[in-house]
Amino acid sequence: MKIDKQVSESSIALQIIIGLVIVILIYKFIDTKIIKWPLIIMTAGAFFYSISDDFRELKMNYLKHHLDTGEVPTLKDGIRNWLKAIFFLIIFIITLLFVFPDVADKYIFCRGLDEGKPSVASGCYDR
Repeated sequence: MKIDKQVSESSIALQIIIGLVIVILIYKFIDTKIIKWPLIIMTAGAFFYSISDDFRELKMNYLKHHLDTGEVPTLKDGIRNWLKAIFFLIIFIITLLFVFPDVADKYIFCRGLDEGKPSVASGCYDR
């Protein structure tokens, strides 16, 4: 007997936020690399499979609802979903740049100067 569980978009978003916070905290506060990376991989994998199961259940409930009511998603719904995805992708990238500011300084803005070895005069040196 299968029990239908009700999954909402907000619960999936909350799981994603909690997973990202935990992975970022592990990255920032655990210094031993032999412990840090396996722990990050295990934690991220656990959150990924948990979220993928909930997302699959949400998708099945969504399709079941539309099949029962006879409603068909429109182009407007599709455009709204794409805009929402692009918006959250931009927010995610900006958040990563604030959490890891050294990555942006070293690899994005200073690339190409003296074949990866920026000069002191360019301001892109290791501080």
